[in-house]
Amino acid sequence: MRMRHTDLRARHREAGKGRIGTLFALTLLAAGIYSAYVLIPIRIAGYEFLDKMREEARFGAVNRKDTLVYDRLIKKAKALNLPLEPDQLKIKRDGGTYTIHAFYTVPVDLTFYKTNWVFDQTATAPIF
Repeated sequence: MRMRHTDLRARHREAGKGRIGTLFALTLLAAGIYSAYVLIPIRIAGYEFLDKMREEARFGAVNRKDTLVYDRLIKKAKALNLPLEPDQLKIKRDGGTYTIHAFYTVPVDLTFYKTNWVFDQTATAPIF
């Protein structure tokens, strides 16, 4: 069975469509991997800082001075490369509750998209 010349041209055009689709899929995959590479460390740092806030709230409610808790949290934020300014961290003893609140923004640059990731974190503990 011989193929006609027009059949070969049609097959050649169909092959090009598959290449464009594959290239598009690979581009999307690469963008997703790059986004994860940039975003996951920011999210992990945010969780680590929140964990430290909860720890400091539990122990600060019992026996620590607020200034010591404040200094430790600012130091932890700097260690995690979080842009937490001193006025963005509030510590309050109110009634029977010890509350730590942090509100900060991390700039995110994905090369193709720039945004700010806002963190509004609160840790509370009962005062004994």
